[in-house]
Amino acid sequence: MSRVSIMGFINPVMGVLLSALFLREGEEAFSLTGLAALLLVSAGIVIVNASGKKAA
Repeated sequence: MSRVSIMGFINPVMGVLLSALFLREGEEAFSLTGLAALLLVSAGIVIVNASGKKAA
């Protein structure tokens, strides 16, 4: 079940990357705030997965 929930966290990351690619929104997606948001979401994915391994 925890592996399925990871896909929910990846949705915003893929949304930003795909919009930058297909809609040519690279300037907005890769601005300082956009990169900070992607970094925080990625850190959340890592933290959730790291704590799940310790509990198991």
